[in-house]
Amino acid sequence: MHCLIIDDDPLIRSSLIKMLSRDERIQGTLEAKDAFEGINIWNKQKSQIDFILLDIELPEMTGIEFLESIDQQPPVILISSKENYGPDAFEHECVDYILKPVPYQRLLKGISRVEKLLEKKKQPQLSNKTLIKHNNEHIQLDLDDILFVESEENYVNFHTKERSYLVHATLKSIYENLPSDRFYKVQRSIIANIDNIIRIRGNIIEFEGPKGVIEKTTTKKDELLSLLNVLNKK
Repeated sequence: MHCLIIDDDPLIRSSLIKMLSRDERIQGTLEAKDAFEGINIWNKQKSQIDFILLDIELPEMTGIEFLESIDQQPPVILISSKENYGPDAFEHECVDYILKPVPYQRLLKGISRVEKLLEKKKQPQLSNKTLIKHNNEHIQLDLDDILFVESEENYVNFHTKERSYLVHATLKSIYENLPSDRFYKVQRSIIANIDNIIRIRGNIIEFEGPKGVIEKTTTKKDELLSLLNVLNKK
C-alpha cells in the first residue's frame, strides 16, 4: 500500500514515515506540509495513493476542509492532538481517529482497517443492482436505472428513470459503493450515472427523467468530457 501523510509538523511526519517503513504492507509514502500541498499531490498521484494519514489542525486549511475539497475520498486515518474531533471523523467516514503522539501499535491497527477496506473494494461486483432502504423497506435498484444521486442534508435522493427514493445515508458512503467506471461526482452534492447523461450544454448536464428532461449543473465539465471521451474509445 502507498500512503500520503499530511501534517505541518516535520518531526511528526518523520516519525510517521519511520513507523510506516517498519510495516511490510507499506510500499511507499508521500508527504505534504499542509492541505494545499496535499491537494496538489492528490490531484497528480491519486491513482498511486491507497490511503491518507491526515492531521486535522493544519494552517490556513484544516484537514476536514481538505477532505471536503477533494473529488473522491480514499481511506483516511485522522490524527490530532485533541480528543474533540471524533464526530468529524465519523461524519466524514474516516477509517480511524488516532490521538498524537501516535503509538506504533495503534497505527498498525488503523492500517489493518485500511487493508480490510481496500480488500473489500477489490472484490468483484456480482450484481448490477444496489440495495437501499427506503421507508423501512429494502429495495434493490438496477444500476442502469439510476440517473443521479443527490445529497439533501442528512439524506441522499436516488433519482431513477421511474421515480425517486430518499435514503438516510451520506453521499460519500454511496459513492464508495457504486462502480467508479459508471458513476462520477459531477459536483459536491451530485453523483451522476454517466451512461444516462443525454446531453451536456456548457455546465449543464441533462438526464431523461420520468416527467421529461432533468437539468443539473456540474463544476467538473472538462473532467467529465474527458472521462466520456475515454469511455467512448474503449
